[in-house]
Amino acid sequence: MSRPALPIPPVLAFAARDGASWGVAAGGDPARVALGRTDAGGPADVAPGELRRGTCGQWEVRRNGEAVAAVEQPADATGENPDQGLSLVQVAGPAEGAGIAYAGQPDAQADSARILFAWFPEDRTIALLAVRPAKAKGQDRDELAVSCLGEPPGNHVFDPRLSSTYGGDGLLRRVGVELWLGESEESDLRPLRVAGEGSRAVARLDLEDAVVQAQPFLAHSRGQSGIGVYVLITRP
Repeated sequence: MSRPALPIPPVLAFAARDGASWGVAAGGDPARVALGRTDAGGPADVAPGELRRGTCGQWEVRRNGEAVAAVEQPADATGENPDQGLSLVQVAGPAEGAGIAYAGQPDAQADSARILFAWFPEDRTIALLAVRPAKAKGQDRDELAVSCLGEPPGNHVFDPRLSSTYGGDGLLRRVGVELWLGESEESDLRPLRVAGEGSRAVARLDLEDAVVQAQPFLAHSRGQSGIGVYVLITRP
C-alpha cells in the first residue's frame, strides 16, 4: 500500500540573537507553538496557539497570551526556486532575533521536508528549504530553495546541498550546507559552507497531517559562530 503524500504546514522558527532562547510554530489556527531555551537538555514547552501571516510580510505567533512578531526581510541572494514561500524574518519582542518563515504547501506531494536557518554576526543569514517528492529514494531528488542575507548584491545561489545526520534517538546530530555564490554560473563562484551541531533541546509538534520536529543548533561559517534552528517535517 502506498503511503499518503505529505502536506507541508506553515512554519515559523526563530532564535534570539544572544542564543539563549528559541521557538517554533507550525500549522495555522489552531497551531502548535514551542518556546524554550537553547541550553535545555530536553523537550521544549509545546502548547496550542496561532500562527498567522498578515499583509506586508508580517507574521504573528500567539500562545497563552504571549506574542511574537516577525517581518520578512528581502534576500540578497536566492537560488533557482525563489518563489517557494520561504523568507528570512526579523523577530521583535522578548525573543528579539532572526528566523525563517515558510508559507507551506497544503497540496504538496511530498515525502518529507527539511527547513533551516542559521544566523551569524552582522546579520549574515542563510535559510534553506529541502522538499523530498513522494516516492523519491534519496536526497539527490530533493527540491531546494535558498535565501541569503548579508551577501554582495547581484549574487545568485548555485548547486545548494543539505546534509543531515541523526542519532539513534532520532535527534539531529550534525547538519551541513554547501552552495556557491556568483553573478552567473560562468562567473567566478565562491563557496558558502555552514556546519552545525544539534543541541539537546527539541520540540515535537503533532499536527493532524504532519509531525514537526525542531532543534536549535550551533552553527559555524567563515570563521564565525552563530545560532540556527533545524526543522524536520514527516508523516504522523
